[in-house]
Amino acid sequence: MKVGDALPVLEQGPVTRTHIVKYAGASYDFNPIHHDEVFAQRSLAGGIIAHGMMIMGYLGKSATDYLGTAQFDKFSSRNVAMTRPGDTLIIEGRIEDAQPRAGGGTVRIAMTAKNKANGTLLCVGEITATLQD
Repeated sequence: MKVGDALPVLEQGPVTRTHIVKYAGASYDFNPIHHDEVFAQRSLAGGIIAHGMMIMGYLGKSATDYLGTAQFDKFSSRNVAMTRPGDTLIIEGRIEDAQPRAGGGTVRIAMTAKNKANGTLLCVGEITATLQD
């Protein structure tokens, strides 16, 4: 792995209400904005939205698929737009820093999630991981 290498593009979705409700159950995040249409319509979101941490999980899946058994040392993300039922996400990553060492090394990966239909940036993230040979 070297600086500039791109991770394979991951297409995730379309996100369904079922995915969102299952994530709510797994995370114990039952905020009605994620499952109650009437509540969500009346909110500033204007409708049901996916959990931000669910989208972060998609970033992590992409990196894990690429890195295999590497250990995540740091994983952060920031949601910049809402993901809604029906959205298909394009998850991309790029190696921003690579420090090879005997037995492995470390990498820092910049990640993004975009709406496939319109290119809207939904989430940005960064992962630092320790590699093992």
